[in-house]
Amino acid sequence: MSVTYGFYNAKNHDRRYNSIQISSIFDGIISDGIYMSIGDHMVVKSNSGMMVTVGVGRAWFNHTWTLNDSLLPIEIPLSEIILNRIDAVILEVNAEEAVRENTIKVVKGTPATNPVRPLMINTSAVHQYPLAYIYVGSGVTEIRQANITNMVGTSATPFVTGIIDTINIDDLIAQWGDQWEEYYAKQVADMERTNIFWKEQWATWFLAQTTEIQEAYLAWEKQWTDWFNSQTLDMERTNAFWKQQWEQWFYGYVNEYTAEMADWRDQSQTDFITWFQNLQAMLSSDVAANMAKEILELQKRTKVLEVFSEVLSTEYAVYHKLYDSGYRTYASVQDSSNKDVLDSDIDPVIGRTHSSELILDSDGNPIDARVIFVTK
Repeated sequence: MSVTYGFYNAKNHDRRYNSIQISSIFDGIISDGIYMSIGDHMVVKSNSGMMVTVGVGRAWFNHTWTLNDSLLPIEIPLSEIILNRIDAVILEVNAEEAVRENTIKVVKGTPATNPVRPLMINTSAVHQYPLAYIYVGSGVTEIRQANITNMVGTSATPFVTGIIDTINIDDLIAQWGDQWEEYYAKQVADMERTNIFWKEQWATWFLAQTTEIQEAYLAWEKQWTDWFNSQTLDMERTNAFWKQQWEQWFYGYVNEYTAEMADWRDQSQTDFITWFQNLQAMLSSDVAANMAKEILELQKRTKVLEVFSEVLSTEYAVYHKLYDSGYRTYASVQDSSNKDVLDSDIDPVIGRTHSSELILDSDGNPIDARVIFVTK
């Protein structure tokens, strides 16, 4: 029927009215929702453990009224071990023939890593209105106020409007304040943990870098010191070796040939004097004169031997100079005063240096070198 009306007195029960018709007198005056001015307008708050309470309040939904005249304790189901969950505290209006009642209860959500709010039933007979959604983290044993999101006053569960226009949000502000404090404390704790973490990371890195640099520097310093000492020792051994070789050769050579030359000269002079004296006794004066001339010629030639002896005495300087030059050369041999050495014909003595390939011992050190003197 399209037109309804009421109320009139009945005669013989000809006027009967049901609850919907009676409740319709409020249509257009008030809308469905929670009365803001009554009690705590059914705000959900944390209690202890897994318990929450629904505040005092009155509601009007689907032509029915609901009154909660004292704090209503409700226990939230135990949390999941691993997954999270969002439960809902709801006001349900159930007009089914077998039920016909309004209740405040919990609708358990579906566990998940990232859970979502459970869907509300809204059929012709059953209507559910969320008073609050509660986030139940895995393993929690207590519901905090910050875990509760009150829905009273939202589009899902609005306040009654119309003839009642008073609005009070003190409870919402309290909830928001608690949520903010929990959020702020969590952010501060996260920042402190992050700061400590990065500070430890920096200290570890800096210590490692400092230790590496110090170890590398000490290692390089040791390598350089070892190398320098090794090179210095090798040079000292090489220098001592060649100095010893040179002195042995030179002094042996000079001593040997100087002694031989002196012995030869002395012996030759003695033999000549003896021979000359004997010959002088046997020869005439003319022969003696001729012999004297021969003697002068012999003395001249003996002078050459003396010059050679002087050259030999300076051979150390000559050899040392040729030895240090380190290359082949064909040039005049010079004594220690840088003068050319002359032969018996007063021609310069030409010196030729010749170095054989180096012969190394078991330590890798040179053994010998040669010098050849050639007289022009």
